[in-house]
Amino acid sequence: FQATLTRLPAPSLFGGDVGTVLLTAEFQTQTRFRFALTDPQTQRFEVPHEHVGPFSGPAASDLKYKVDVQQNPFGIKVTKASDGKVLFDTTIGPLVYAEQFLQLSIRLPSSNIYGVGEHVHKQYRHDVNWKTWPIFNRDTAPSGNMDNLYGAQTFFLCLEDNSGASLGVFLMNSNAMEFAVQPAPAVTYRTIGGILDFYVFLGDTPEQVVREYVQFIGLPALPSYWTLGFQLSRYDYGSLDEVKAVVERNRAIGLPYDVQHTDIDYMEARKDFTYDKVNFKDLPSFQTYMHDYGQKYIIIL
Repeated sequence: FQATLTRLPAPSLFGGDVGTVLLTAEFQTQTRFRFALTDPQTQRFEVPHEHVGPFSGPAASDLKYKVDVQQNPFGIKVTKASDGKVLFDTTIGPLVYAEQFLQLSIRLPSSNIYGVGEHVHKQYRHDVNWKTWPIFNRDTAPSGNMDNLYGAQTFFLCLEDNSGASLGVFLMNSNAMEFAVQPAPAVTYRTIGGILDFYVFLGDTPEQVVREYVQFIGLPALPSYWTLGFQLSRYDYGSLDEVKAVVERNRAIGLPYDVQHTDIDYMEARKDFTYDKVNFKDLPSFQTYMHDYGQKYIIIL
């Protein structure tokens, strides 16, 4: 179904407010519901994806869920068909839709919230005491802070209390964003561009939800066998002699490691496609030195 939403009178947060938003909802499978909020007047950026395309299957029957739309103020509730339990409820907070700021909050059935990364967490389960996690990839070493790291995963899983039943939520958006957690329990997505394109997955177990999610976005490629072995990588080896000393020490004790990396210190003035002719002068022959022992060599770019 589709519906047209009109902005309620309210102070503007950052300007550029969108006055009319189009809601498109799809009951894609028995356990998967998708809804998108778009600007019908402007072509906004949408993530190109080789696996996640327009849904073209037959209408789903015997749904495991029920969807209700609250009209004023707007909200979406997803409930379990079996017992009417509310799993996903956006009426906890307002929908905000502007040129460079989009926000949607979701009340959840429990505080057992997992996922959304990539960050340093003290535990797998999220602390729901008003935490905000940034999602904007940056090259930074893990620390004790709430920094975001190298990857972005806009998917989270919520495990219901006292049962294995689970809910997964995926936002198809690649703009810089925040993911905030509060003790309601609820989560809030905030992003600075694109559209709000949500996929909701249901399952009797966490494994079912994750399986449906990864089949939906595409299964990971089967890696080369050697990539599953031990690997050594760090910054500031200083010289190729030091790298070789590390390799020889590991060979001497019989540690079966498959891959040696070098970081940007092998470069000339940290320039890609160059190498330090003084401290790493024998670099072109180093790969042969590794390959003769059945090992691989990886350089950073």
